[in-house]
Amino acid sequence: MSNWNLLKHQTTPMVAAKPTGASDLTVTPAPVALVSNENTTEPVDKNDAFDEIKNKFLNEIDKIPLPSWAIIAIAVVAALLILTCCFCIIKKCCCKKKKNKKGKKGKGDMGMKNLKGGEKQQDDDDEEDDVEPGLTGDEKEEEVKEKEKLGKLQYSIDYDFQENKASMLLDWYKFINLTVGILQAADLLSMDSGGTSDPYVKVFVLPDKKKKYDTKVHKKTLNPVFNETFVFKIPFQEMGGKTLVMSVYDFDRFSKHDIIGEIKIPMNTLDLAKPIEEWRDLDSADQEEPEKLGDICISLRYVPTAGKLTICILEAKNLKKMDVGGLSAIGAVPLCSRAPAARAEAAVLTMQQHITHPGFCWGPIYPYVKINLLQNGKRLKKKKTTVKKNTLNPYYNESFSFEIPLEQMQKIQAVITVLDYDKIGKNDAIGKIWVGSKSTGAGLKHWSDMLANPRRPIAQWHPLQPEEEVDASLAALNAKK
Repeated sequence: MSNWNLLKHQTTPMVAAKPTGASDLTVTPAPVALVSNENTTEPVDKNDAFDEIKNKFLNEIDKIPLPSWAIIAIAVVAALLILTCCFCIIKKCCCKKKKNKKGKKGKGDMGMKNLKGGEKQQDDDDEEDDVEPGLTGDEKEEEVKEKEKLGKLQYSIDYDFQENKASMLLDWYKFINLTVGILQAADLLSMDSGGTSDPYVKVFVLPDKKKKYDTKVHKKTLNPVFNETFVFKIPFQEMGGKTLVMSVYDFDRFSKHDIIGEIKIPMNTLDLAKPIEEWRDLDSADQEEPEKLGDICISLRYVPTAGKLTICILEAKNLKKMDVGGLSAIGAVPLCSRAPAARAEAAVLTMQQHITHPGFCWGPIYPYVKINLLQNGKRLKKKKTTVKKNTLNPYYNESFSFEIPLEQMQKIQAVITVLDYDKIGKNDAIGKIWVGSKSTGAGLKHWSDMLANPRRPIAQWHPLQPEEEVDASLAALNAKK
């Protein structure tokens, strides 16, 4: 019995140990549950990573030594630049497509003969279009000019024959009085910021361009009514080589006048059997090279103590030929000769030279130089040289003195004009220059050199400029005052 009890006591702990082991086994899955909990927290870790990157970025921005508003402004400007570049690229691509469409449309209008062998040419053109990076600035301007409507002009052309005064010598030699009427314009292109223009029309005949007529300026209108007529006296034998030009300009008081458009009519295309009156669209004006009028050499000297300004007209060279004028144009013909035979022979010779050589100058020019001293646009004094006969390279070496106090030298402008002397009509200006403290380019340099070297004569060559350009710059200078 005692042994049984002893055995019972020994086995009891062993049985009791099993639940203990069982409890251990049931506890072991706990880490698995923890792992599953960690897996469910993965999205939370991604948000934390985003926040961490955001915080790092903000910390880096805070390190920049600029206020926050400046950083925002820089970002906005950068965004605008990117948008602008994108817009330009898109616009360039669109322009390229339009050009390609125009080219294809023009090719589609070809005849069947060209279409048979045109497939290869079409492919080559397509390849060239693909290679083309886009339209250049000049091509864009030309395309815009083609699309822009410059307006239209109504004009009239009439003529009548007039026998020359020397017709008793040459009955067959006649002049034509070409009458050009500038009636009105319509739908002109706006050249001013207010949506209007100040138009006027310039009328002349190529190639000589000596006589130029201007209509009156009509302020702030795109549909001006002119109703003005101008007469050109043209030798009949030269009629076929002439071209009538009517240019519409926008008047600008303070700068060079802008050309709106022009109409060119070769005289050999006109039917002179009846008067002409018609409307015609304006064409874009060709960019002409500046006309060479010649050069003049002058010397400037100023003595501050005496307040004496000396201008010496030394010489001129390569002056523009002035053909067909008044009595000076017949200066080579001794019509004042008392011998009728000599007068007749000279007249015949001159006319024959003019017919056989269209560039022949009827009468050589008789150049002289005029000096106007201005202060604030008002003329103080004027002087002029002697007239040099029959030369395009006159030599003068004539000096003129003016009393100008030193304090007034900054307000003085010396305007020097080369003219062609005419015994009957108006003396035509060949070209002009002006020097002074408010001048530009060569005029300013010459004036500054004179003031920097008192008592010394300073000589310099100046290219002659068109009269209207010099007058416009002087008017702009005086308007600012």
